[in-house]
Amino acid sequence: MANSFFIKTIIFDIGGVIVNSFGKELIDYTSGKLGIEQSRIRELMNRYEPSLQKGLISPTEFWKKIINENGSNVPSDNVLESLWIEPYVENVHIDEHMINLVKTLKNNYIVGCISNSIVPHTLYNKERELYSLFNPCLLSDEVHIRKPDKEIFELYLKMTKCEPHEAIFIDDEAPLLVNAQKMGMNTVVFQNIDQLKKELAIFKINIEESQNSNIAQHLI
Repeated sequence: MANSFFIKTIIFDIGGVIVNSFGKELIDYTSGKLGIEQSRIRELMNRYEPSLQKGLISPTEFWKKIINENGSNVPSDNVLESLWIEPYVENVHIDEHMINLVKTLKNNYIVGCISNSIVPHTLYNKERELYSLFNPCLLSDEVHIRKPDKEIFELYLKMTKCEPHEAIFIDDEAPLLVNAQKMGMNTVVFQNIDQLKKELAIFKINIEESQNSNIAQHLI
């Protein structure tokens, strides 16, 4: 496992890396359903999202806080529950090439994930067995810590018995990498798979894709 950089574990974010982001689609969908202007709903979502991602409030409670603060009428719980999952299922897809890359890396490294997630998305991704590719898999709604809090990185390193310099953390949002960098972890701001492979090559990581995409086909 060891190489000249002594990398032992590679850590992936999920949203925006393994699956595509869907922020715009979510804002469009919920704004239309709730009748709240997009700029206003984005402002209120940013306010309550940390508590939601840490599992401190439920998805339904999240929307009720937003709607009440906006002074709008609160729809039924069934409607509120659909707001997170319907646009997610429709718009968020697993990248087959990234799945193959993860599979290849698992041959030589501990490959885990650290992701800010919420209960509906966690359950959906467990149903399609996405998280089974990663061990350990730290999801903010389950561990009640979210990126960029350093505690979630400390927990990962403790679980894997790795030192910070032995880890590479990959995320598509640069601000979420800052605390990991301060701890001494190697980081990569993800843009696309070709760019990621070039970045990993700097660490002498074997990045040849697996020829077998059965898992990816099953997941998709």
